[in-house]
Amino acid sequence: MLSRVALRPAHQALRAAAARSTTSAFRSIHGSSSSKASASPFTEPTSPNPSLTLYAKATEELHTYGSYLMQCLPKFIQQFSVLNDELTLYIPPSGVIPVLTFLRDHSQCQFKSVMDISGVDFPEREKRFEVVYHLLSVKYRGRIRVKTYAGEGDHVPSAIEVFKGADWYEREAWDLFGIFFSGHPDLRRILTDYGLHIPHLYLGFTEQYL
Repeated sequence: MLSRVALRPAHQALRAAAARSTTSAFRSIHGSSSSKASASPFTEPTSPNPSLTLYAKATEELHTYGSYLMQCLPKFIQQFSVLNDELTLYIPPSGVIPVLTFLRDHSQCQFKSVMDISGVDFPEREKRFEVVYHLLSVKYRGRIRVKTYAGEGDHVPSAIEVFKGADWYEREAWDLFGIFFSGHPDLRRILTDYGLHIPHLYLGFTEQYL
């Protein structure tokens, strides 16, 4: 019984000492005048954003090139953007033929191949469709993207007179999006049957075209 009584003050003293130590450490951490961490002893290099360094030179060059193209075609190129090593030109539908012809034939462009033409649908927009052209310059080993727009019932000039390879790409965009390409010599469906009618697949394909 005496031993238990004697141990109680000892346990109480230990608890009090631990509490004082914790409080002191807390105050020393939060009461420090320095707002910076101490110097790191590690020597490994940090990891910067690779896109900032990898594409820094290409991004700068493409900004210069995009500005040059805008100066050459101020009537047709509305704006341009650069993301990493990708240059995109934004043009009105009336600029499709002159801009694509310029990009194909100019000595500083030489985009002789059309690699893809695709449609994109943004139902919330007034001009809900985007037509996107992807061009390749073998000579300069470069690519460029050109975007134009159209609303339901609007037409986009066919690029066949500039690139023969635009034929099936435009037919596909007409088939799946209902984007009408004026001047196309054979604008027929390419993937679906004319007897098929599934309205939710043809967001912009109005009844007049079915």
